[in-house]
Amino acid sequence: MDVYTFKKFFSTRSQRIIEVLTALAVAWDAYSFGANDVANATGVYMAVIGGTTLARSILGLGVSEPLFLALYGAIFMALGGVVMGWRVIDTVGYKITKLDPVGGLTEALSSALIAWLFTTIPYMLIGYGMPISTTYASVGAVFGIGIVRSRSLRRGLNVKVTLLIILSWILTLPIAAILGTIYYFTLCYIMR
Repeated sequence: MDVYTFKKFFSTRSQRIIEVLTALAVAWDAYSFGANDVANATGVYMAVIGGTTLARSILGLGVSEPLFLALYGAIFMALGGVVMGWRVIDTVGYKITKLDPVGGLTEALSSALIAWLFTTIPYMLIGYGMPISTTYASVGAVFGIGIVRSRSLRRGLNVKVTLLIILSWILTLPIAAILGTIYYFTLCYIMR
């Protein structure tokens, strides 16, 4: 076996190993995100009204609230992913920085671990998981990969896209708080 054949064999084999590891890491990432994000989307409903009421009134089912709401939220999260998710995939995968196979594996492992840790460890210590922004975990990992790979913030990241993302992160919390205030006062006024 000459050096060229050896390198080609090794390159093809390592590429396949990275692909398999990435598929497994993305599955873990999706699991971790679902464990954290489904609760973000449905936890309020359970706290206020109860999932069993919804399950009985819509489907005539007698299932536990958390199980029903996890299923309910997962179905609509999947629908959102199919309808609009490709736009975010395009931004995370291509517009922030160009991810190579090792970068993709690194991102999936990093964001999966962060979401899993904040969902699992607080539950073991204090009895409940902590809702986090899984987007911050994922995109933050992509930022880090781009910077390290290029050894430069300016060369490693699309600065315009990065700044727009950071601006949207900064604006999200106060805008959500303002909307929550407006909606709450409006609904209280209407329902009097």
